[in-house]
Amino acid sequence: MNLTHDMSSSQALVTILRGEPRRLPVALALALLASLVELVPWVALWLAARAVMIGEPVLGHGLVAGGAIVLRYLLFTAGVWLAHLAAYGIIQRVRASLVTSLARMPVSRLRGFHRGDLEKRVITDTQALEPLIAHHGVDIINGVIMPLLLTALLFVIDWRLGLVALAPLPLALLIQVVMMRGFTERQAHYNDIVARMHEAQLEFLRSIGVMKLYGVDADSFRQLDRAMASHHGMTADYIRQLIGAWVGFVTVAQASLFFLVPLAIVLMAAGTLSLADGVVAAMIAAGMLKPWLALTQLIGQVSETFVAVGRLLSLCPQQEVTTGHLDEPLQRLACRDLTLSRGGRSLFRGLSLSLAPGQRVVLQGASGGGKSSLLELLSGQLVADQGDWLLNGYAIRTLTDECRARYVASVSQQAFFFVGSIADNLRLACPRQHESELWRVLEVVRLAGLVRVLPAQLDTDMGETRRSFSGGELQRLAIARALLANTPILILDEATSHLDNRTEREVLAGVRDYDPSQIQLVISHRPQAVRTADQVWTLTDGELTVTEGKSDD
Repeated sequence: MNLTHDMSSSQALVTILRGEPRRLPVALALALLASLVELVPWVALWLAARAVMIGEPVLGHGLVAGGAIVLRYLLFTAGVWLAHLAAYGIIQRVRASLVTSLARMPVSRLRGFHRGDLEKRVITDTQALEPLIAHHGVDIINGVIMPLLLTALLFVIDWRLGLVALAPLPLALLIQVVMMRGFTERQAHYNDIVARMHEAQLEFLRSIGVMKLYGVDADSFRQLDRAMASHHGMTADYIRQLIGAWVGFVTVAQASLFFLVPLAIVLMAAGTLSLADGVVAAMIAAGMLKPWLALTQLIGQVSETFVAVGRLLSLCPQQEVTTGHLDEPLQRLACRDLTLSRGGRSLFRGLSLSLAPGQRVVLQGASGGGKSSLLELLSGQLVADQGDWLLNGYAIRTLTDECRARYVASVSQQAFFFVGSIADNLRLACPRQHESELWRVLEVVRLAGLVRVLPAQLDTDMGETRRSFSGGELQRLAIARALLANTPILILDEATSHLDNRTEREVLAGVRDYDPSQIQLVISHRPQAVRTADQVWTLTDGELTVTEGKSDD
């Protein structure tokens, strides 16, 4: 399923539907056939009414009508069943495609999505395809075909009745189109408000404990209340437009019935229309309204599906960018004319630096001054306004995530782990790493003794580990995982902040000795980190000062 970011919602929906080349077309064909068969009882009713008027038997007409009703039921049931199977198959393929896109998405782009928003797009928005494919497709066919067939039958009975029945429908459709103008954009805006309300609800529930400790839970509630008020206001506008369009269509469409019945009476009085034809014509005029009304009710739901598809496209691959090939030992790390602004504030401008293998740099500066941002540009989590980091002359932004991950490993202040054992987490970047190397790196970060006393040792589940380990021990486990990645560049962004001075000194020394050729960039404010550095970079008001370190080595 080849969905791309630059597709329109219509193009994407066509591509999605093509993912079911067998079951979906058969389902729609069965729905079309069921609609054709549904005309048979109406024809049988008309012929039966004429037979009654002339005293002929009507049993045969009744049997034909009954058989057609049963056949229509079987065809419609089979069509809906196949449509459901097609819908579930399509949803699974779309979700698989989105998961693949997320796995390949550049980290800098992925960071622009809130976790809750990603969950909504992958789960809820993909599920929005189900009603359209499983139900609405069949209903739309029936809603379009049946009124046309019944109108054709009215023309057969009497062309004047057919014209009267058909005349209000173009006006009704025009009213529907005019009143629903801009509905898709309004639907998208409505969905954005709903997403913000959900985020506000989650934030309220997540922070209510802390808020109560400081006695400011009312502020959090007011923020949620504003989000809900915005949601209610938009909902009112949304419903007003939808209901207005539907009522306008119904009112005009029903006018055909009010004109057709008096005309039928006039024609019968004039002797140009039989009683049987007039009664059946009135019944047909009333019957043809039902599929039309059902069709108008689907417009809002179909628009919602198009909005959901548009939201899915934001997760799809963008136009491929030519990537530089880099599969060689790292000889030189540099940045050239590096400039970055965030929130309208310049963090740094025109930075140009160079490092050789084996160098360790400690980066210092005030909180919020841009230290982490500088290194996040190197790890690919941000994209510079100008300039870039260069690996052997190749710009970081031109490399794929997979290529960059072979050169750069990063550990942040918050340690993140996945479901599985300690060994599974350590082997994240090296699935076949021998167990002896795992123990070696645990010795480096001073965790081997702690892991050995665990009942399952390396096979201990991370859920149990999180409960048993302190914040500093989890940080060291994250450092061990990064070391096992065996990258020529290692970033430690406040990754030792939870360690005491002695442990930090031992861990930094062990990390330095584990791979002496590795370039290590460390954000830390502690003097023991500075004493292990070859260079100290101090970032102040966007200006970077480089001084020689006081290495203990």
